Amino acid sequence: MSQKERRHFSGEEKVRILRQHLLDGKPISEVSEQHGISPGMFYQWQKAFLENGARAFEGAMPGRRTTDAEKPVQDLGQRLQRASAIP
Repeated sequence: MSQKERRHFSGEEKVRILRQHLLDGKPISEVSEQHGISPGMFYQWQKAFLENGARAFEGAMPGRRTTDAEKPVQDLGQRLQRASAIP
C-alpha cells in the first residue's frame, strides 16, 4: 500500500486558493477538486485566514496610503464584511 504524498502550500498559494471562492464565487467543491484538497482543509484555511486577518492591518497609520500589496487584502476584508452583513 503506498502512502499519498502530502502537498504543501505556501501562505500566498492558500490565499490565492481562498480568493477563488471568496472573491470569484467559485463553489468550494470546485476549488477543492481543482487544487487536490478536501473541502474540510479549505474551511480550515478560511478560518485561520479570517481569524488572523487583523494582523494585515496592524501598524496602519491614519492617513497613510495603501501600497499595491495591501490593496487585495483590504478589498477582500471589505467584501467579507459586506457578505457577512447579508442575513
